[in-house]
Amino acid sequence: MNRFLLFILLFACGSVKASHMMGADISYECLGNNQYRVTLNIYRDCSGITMDANYEVTIESASCAVSQNINLTQTGITGIEVSPLCPAQLSQSTCNGGTLPGVQQYTYQGLVTLNQQCSDWIISTTDFGMCCRNSTITNLANPDFEDLHVRALLNNTIGQCNNAPIFTTLPVPYICNGQVINYNHGTVDLDGDSLVYRLANPLTTNGGNINYNGGLSPTGPLNALGQFQFNTSTGQMTFTPAGQQVAVIAVIVEEYRNGVLIGSVMRDIQVVVLNCNNNLPTSNPSPQNIVGGTLVNNRIEVCPGQNVSFQFTATDPNPTDVLTVTDNASIAAPGSSITYTGGGNSVTGTFTWTPSAANTGTNVITVTVEDNACPTIGTNSFSYTVEVLQGTTVGPDLVYCSNAGPIQLNAIGGSQFTWSPATGLSCSNCSNPLATPSATTTYIVQSNLSSLCKNRDTITVVVAPNFAIDAGADATICLNAIHQINATIGQNGAPYSYSWSPTTGLSAANVINPVASPTATTTYVLNATSAQGCTLRDSLRIIISGVAPSVTAFASPDTVCPGANTILSFSVQPRFCGLATTPCINGNTPITIGTGVTTTSDGTPYDGFWHDGRVQMLFRATELAAQGMTAGTINTISWNVISKGSTIPYNNFTIKMGCTNLTTISGNYTPNLLTVLSPISY
Repeated sequence: MNRFLLFILLFACGSVKASHMMGADISYECLGNNQYRVTLNIYRDCSGITMDANYEVTIESASCAVSQNINLTQTGITGIEVSPLCPAQLSQSTCNGGTLPGVQQYTYQGLVTLNQQCSDWIISTTDFGMCCRNSTITNLANPDFEDLHVRALLNNTIGQCNNAPIFTTLPVPYICNGQVINYNHGTVDLDGDSLVYRLANPLTTNGGNINYNGGLSPTGPLNALGQFQFNTSTGQMTFTPAGQQVAVIAVIVEEYRNGVLIGSVMRDIQVVVLNCNNNLPTSNPSPQNIVGGTLVNNRIEVCPGQNVSFQFTATDPNPTDVLTVTDNASIAAPGSSITYTGGGNSVTGTFTWTPSAANTGTNVITVTVEDNACPTIGTNSFSYTVEVLQGTTVGPDLVYCSNAGPIQLNAIGGSQFTWSPATGLSCSNCSNPLATPSATTTYIVQSNLSSLCKNRDTITVVVAPNFAIDAGADATICLNAIHQINATIGQNGAPYSYSWSPTTGLSAANVINPVASPTATTTYVLNATSAQGCTLRDSLRIIISGVAPSVTAFASPDTVCPGANTILSFSVQPRFCGLATTPCINGNTPITIGTGVTTTSDGTPYDGFWHDGRVQMLFRATELAAQGMTAGTINTISWNVISKGSTIPYNNFTIKMGCTNLTTISGNYTPNLLTVLSPISY
């Protein structure tokens, strides 16, 4: 048969230095107390290099500046032959001294303790100490000079244990040219986290990308007739290969918990396309004969405690073929089962399950159908999704005030919804109407979920009084300068709570009028919420133009015993605000001002004047000698450097008092020739 010749060409004539690794993936299991069991699965072409007893993986975090290596050891169940051959031909595989393509699965495990909490742990290994990929690979550039690198991501800052997603199907499919191929990784997450799939670039040494041949890419990784279809929710791949080829495909499965990325795993697989004389088996792409659930967008929705069942039928075009059907239902949907009836080239599976509240979320069941063709079996895999809902829900009550615009309602759980009353709603038979009631109203939403589920919910939209809000006028200031925000709020609905965003450069984020000192032009948004719960917002923009002086205040020493002296001083680096360039009065040039005397005195003044509509700064620096203190801590001294025509200080600082627990001090701390804008407090 022509398939035997192709096998010899593909597998017996590879590069002599190739490791002949056909696929790999890394996962981890949380054991508690920051300890994890790392598992590496390797799929070896039996005509390649012999596997070692141990392999090393790297575990590192850039944010925590940690990097370490651990050794993984072969487990007791390893070196298993998983060749895609019919039972009668397994003895003729290269794993057993024959000529037919043979594949073995090796599993390595090791323990690691991660004592630091880091969001970017990467667990990786590259080609397991060997080089390189198979030279027969057709979709990658220079494959026999590229390593095979796989990795997993772990975020252990979430405060809970996390187990990585695991794969339940083999990553070494042998498929037929010109036939529709369905392949699924059979991924399950034991923690019930949400999974998102994406196609990725195969990696080489140190995680670098490998270039593709002939315009291929991660989302179109092999030559195919029509589109290469990939479902990001289930990982299902559907395509029709065009021509004999050996293609590497990489997929990354990300897991989310409460919307936060907490981990991912990467799988590198090798797809071999053959010219086959065999027509592949198939199954229903969608579940059939559904009882106890609702089909929505090709997934079955069901509520906790509700029994659900559906059927699928696997068939083979060859009437003499005998099908074998396997599934991962017991892992993907704990407590479920699939019973099989029929035989020969037609097998019907019946899935039954009564999910609990612990199963809430997406549950993807993978079914693999194999025929008994020889020497290579024909295989296809299919996925069926059961979404366990919390029931119909519309969320918490909301507050509406007309100045803030319509309120968005959003019901989930079901595919058809009816709202009552319809008054004040943009639609009464949709999932997400806009609400603009004229008076406080309680809305009821009814869905088409089974009556065994919670299929209705209520939400009250409270109408609150409107009020006026003004965040204040835009302002232009110099870098290092400050601006006093002057927002105003109407009294209808007081008292109010406030929040500003962003908070960068603000003296406080929860007051109506903070002081702003941004380092770049910034738009600040004020959110004001009335006592009735109505939230309005307004914004202002602070533009940075020019540079103001940089002021540094300090005390030396900053801790003194009762009766001791300390020098309070500061330095100013005068800068022009704007573009004024005319020399100052008396020809003075900008200087750094600061003196070291221990008695109250003036610093050197730096005069300035108006020029071209811009102001040069007038600085007066001064020092205080804090003398005669008997005890206590000076919490704040307002130490101000002001510009001509301004009343806003640039800086303050803190002095600490040691050697005593007393809380009083004495002394005269009146600055001379210095405008004091706020009282000195102790």
